[in-house]
Amino acid sequence: MNADDIDVMAGEYVLGTLDDAERRRVRARLDAGDEAFVAAVARWQERLVPLTEAVEPAPVPAALWARIETSIGSEAGRAARSVPVPAPLPWWQRLGFWRGFSALATAASIVLAVMLATRPDVRVVPRYVVVLATPDTSTPGLLVEAVDERSIKLIPLATFTVPEDRVLELWTHPEGQPVVSLGLVTPGRMVTITLDDLPPLAPGQPFAVSLEPPGGSPTGQPTGPVRFKGQTIRAL
Repeated sequence: MNADDIDVMAGEYVLGTLDDAERRRVRARLDAGDEAFVAAVARWQERLVPLTEAVEPAPVPAALWARIETSIGSEAGRAARSVPVPAPLPWWQRLGFWRGFSALATAASIVLAVMLATRPDVRVVPRYVVVLATPDTSTPGLLVEAVDERSIKLIPLATFTVPEDRVLELWTHPEGQPVVSLGLVTPGRMVTITLDDLPPLAPGQPFAVSLEPPGGSPTGQPTGPVRFKGQTIRAL
């Protein structure tokens, strides 16, 4: 493992995005006194602490507290099971869907932006970044970066599978505009997308990737479940 690989894995370890097996391997190397890993983790911890001070605390959705209380078998949890749950709105109409990201997901956006800015092979710092993460676990899957407001680059961050009878479609929701498709997404492939017909990108603009029928949504609006979601933030 070269120095770049160690630095990336150390950053992911500090951020908490490694899976259990990878985290155990890093923990074992730290416990064994691997100087390269110890130094890399320390560097990322020094970077992360001041960055998290810029992250505003996000309120925990009431439904999540109910699930937690239910899972531990508390009296409050048993009471929560008896509360009727209203039919959900479509995801792009739910403000809570976008506010539901935890501080970890926001920190992931910031840290990944810093990683891009500090890698030696990156010459231009993106103006905006979006970490598209899974709604349930906030696991990063795709990165959107924009050097300006007129185009974006979609970069895969992880390997994932798509059912044979479905495709992935990328969406965004500019302020004051309807949800609009930015085209189909091929897993593992980086692509540049122009935004000539859309308003300029703005901080907090929602992006999402949904599962759709072959060829994309037949309605021009998202119809399938959301695989990844995120919002634009200004890169550091």
